[in-house]
Amino acid sequence: MSPSKPELKETILNSDPDDWEFIDMPQTWTLLSEGLAIETVGTGGSYSSTDIQQPEFASLPDSEHDERTQIRIMYNGTPFKQLPALRLDGGRIRMIKPSHDNDDGTRYLSEFEAQLSQIMSMDDFLSRQGATIDVEIRGRGI
Repeated sequence: MSPSKPELKETILNSDPDDWEFIDMPQTWTLLSEGLAIETVGTGGSYSSTDIQQPEFASLPDSEHDERTQIRIMYNGTPFKQLPALRLDGGRIRMIKPSHDNDDGTRYLSEFEAQLSQIMSMDDFLSRQGATIDVEIRGRGI
């Protein structure tokens, strides 16, 4: 029997980001031992990304090469979740596009989204979160 979506998300959340392998073209991160993959699928039905201005919640050195894209999370080749993502700081930081709390104006990610961001980033996303990337982490997101 295949694991449920919450079980798959829990596996990702509990995984060590260093255990994920990166494959270029299309940009994909795999956790072979669990049959999991995160793949960049682009915007508008293509593998391309859309250029954007650096978001106001980020203060990163390379603001000239920021992009918006989509990622797809798969188990044994079958997609089970697709999320909007951002490519910041010349591609060193890749993160899930944060949600916006309309009550207090805070940008935030769930723990699951922060873990995906850590897996996909060449630089240490979690060390920048709350500093040069001003987003909070709220709830597990499972």
